[in-house]
Amino acid sequence: MPPTSRNFVGLLAPERGVLLFEKTGEAMEKFVENTLLLDFYGGLLTEKQQRFFSLYYNQDMSLSEIASEEGISPQAVRDLLKRTEKLLEGYEKALGLAKAHRIQLASLEEALECLDDPQGCAKAKEKLAKAIDMMKGRICAEG
Repeated sequence: MPPTSRNFVGLLAPERGVLLFEKTGEAMEKFVENTLLLDFYGGLLTEKQQRFFSLYYNQDMSLSEIASEEGISPQAVRDLLKRTEKLLEGYEKALGLAKAHRIQLASLEEALECLDDPQGCAKAKEKLAKAIDMMKGRICAEG
């Protein structure tokens, strides 16, 4: 289903193509955060939670559109989405996978920037080693 006309600004998400929406500031941050949390913890949700969350956040359907498609009230859709958000936030608080991902990504981006500098190879190596250590530490802590 194509995005509705209610949201339009681009966010590059290579694994899903380009998402379009108009949310700005705090609303945009929450939107992106919820999408990221769904990527990390979606497998822990019920099929219904996954479907509703995906329809709302990934396919940009309104509460009314989802309600109509599912044969329930928009309030019921909203309640399910809010409960699902709380679940995902709880998973993130307990596991921290999305936060670790952001830190590792930032470290890799810093290393890439260092390569632009002729003397940056040593710095880049240091940044890459830090990112690898963080990833190993995460794997060791989980394994």
